[in-house]
Amino acid sequence: MKTFQNFRLIYGVFWLAFFAAVISVCGCQPDYVPTPPVAPTASFSYTSARVFPVQVSFINTSTSTIPGPSTFIWDFGDGSTSTITNPVHFYPVAGTYMVSLVQIYSNATRDTVIKALQLNPTGPSGVSSKQNGTAATDFAFTIPSIYLVSFTNTSTNATSYLWEFGDATSSTSAATTVTHQYTGTGPFNVKMTATGGGGSDTCSAQIVF
Repeated sequence: MKTFQNFRLIYGVFWLAFFAAVISVCGCQPDYVPTPPVAPTASFSYTSARVFPVQVSFINTSTSTIPGPSTFIWDFGDGSTSTITNPVHFYPVAGTYMVSLVQIYSNATRDTVIKALQLNPTGPSGVSSKQNGTAATDFAFTIPSIYLVSFTNTSTNATSYLWEFGDATSSTSAATTVTHQYTGTGPFNVKMTATGGGGSDTCSAQIVF
């Protein structure tokens, strides 16, 4: 008889525990609340550099009072020379180059002018100064305004991007690195808008070459 009573007691405890578990699972759990999307943070960094090799166009402005044609010898300051009257030369790296122009007159006399050609990796290039020579022998030069900027997208929690480069052009590239070619010295007000499930965020920077 005692064994039977123990069995009834264990049986009752089991069912009480079972019903308590059912009530806990089915009736007392709060409704599921989804986690709201995290707001994006827009940010970027950038590096800018003049594109090399740089193409330099030399304009020979020499004159002569001696009858007959003159001939010319150019030394570009990097080990290269030319006898073309108006040459074009490519410089592979930044630096300051001492460019000389020798004018040989028809009577075999000559005159020389030397100018410092400064090619900067991060700013305007083509700074020159006439160091010696006469007014007769001279030259000028032009350099295309080729400036390249590499942007690194460091935004978080975003799925789409709008780049506004400040020169009336834009991009929706989602790449981590975005490059843009400028054709002048600026200033350029660059803006990037990052958009995600949690909204949008904008950051900006001003670039001046």
